[in-house]
Formats: sequence, structure tokens, C-alpha cells
Amino acid sequence: MLLCLNLLNCIGLLHGSNLLHGSNLLHGSNLLHGSNLLHGSNLLHGVINESNSVSFSNTIGSIKELVASSSIMYKNTINIDYEQRIKSQKRIIEKINKRRIPHDIYGLRIIYEDSLDINNHELAYAIKNLLYTNFNSVDCFYDDYIKYPKINNYQSLHIYIVTNIIIEVQIRNSLMHFNAINGTASNYH
Repeated sequence: MLLCLNLLNCIGLLHGSNLLHGSNLLHGSNLLHGSNLLHGSNLLHGVINESNSVSFSNTIGSIKELVASSSIMYKNTINIDYEQRIKSQKRIIEKINKRRIPHDIYGLRIIYEDSLDINNHELAYAIKNLLYTNFNSVDCFYDDYIKYPKINNYQSLHIYIVTNIIIEVQIRNSLMHFNAINGTASNYH
């Protein structure tokens, strides 16, 4: 329970919110029992607010500049796209209800394509190392689905960097992305 509370505090769900107000979070096994977790508009105010959104945007800008100016981009054959999202309150609450910590509230996806090597996996690790060198990371959440694909063939690196928020960064090539969106690894397949 202490680890869970520390992680919730780390991602901001305890600081600046009413998560613990009137709840039995520390007593009993049901996170939602006796709490106002699903009621009231201040649930995620400490996590999803203008200040954190600005920090998220600024960090994405820094990542784009870092990747563009790094030696890993020496080839003109590499194209990189970025997708970003802030998880909706509904999805965060669904995750909490499943007793999972929502450490992926802020997300960035880096999708690269090397026209000379469409199966290039090495670039994902090079980008990961570049981010690890320049940002603090939360290694306990790291997942390497490239080396160890999910059973449905999903492949991607999931890393978590820390500024004043935790940002999940997914790194994958365009083939992995296509499979995640339209192939066997999609939620709709």
C-alpha cells in the first residue's frame, strides 16, 4: 500500500487533489469504498491542469529538438512523427477501478521510419538512450515490447520520463505502429 501511495504521489494524484478526502484508501482493501473518487470535479485537478499541460507541451518540444539535433538522425532516410495525448478523466478512473496506477496520463508516441531499413529496431533503443541521458526516468515502469512482444504481436518501447510530471513515451517504427493500430495488436482486431 505504501508503494502505491508513493507512486500516486509521484504522479500527482495525491498532491493538490481531493483523492484522500473522506476516503477509506488507507483502511480496507477497496480503493473506492467510502470515497468521493468518482464524484466531484476536483479529482484530477492536481494532475490535469494548465501548468502540467504547458510542462507537457514544453517537454515534447524539447524532445523533438533533442532528437532532431542528435547524431542518431545522421541519415536523411529517417522520418519521425510524434503523437501526443492526455488521458481522459474517464479512462483514468477506469484504470483506477481496475486497481491499476494511471502512470500514463501524459503520453507521447514517437513513430519513426527508416526508408533504407523498414525493420530498423536499433533506432528505438537509440532514442530511448538519448531520452534517458537527458531526462530523469522511472525505470520500474519500463517495458520492452520490441525484444519481448506481447502475445498479440504488439511491439513498442514504453519508457517513462519525469519533469514535474511523468510522461509515458512509446517508441516504435512505422511497421510496429501499423500493427498496433490496424493489425493483430489493435484493440479492434
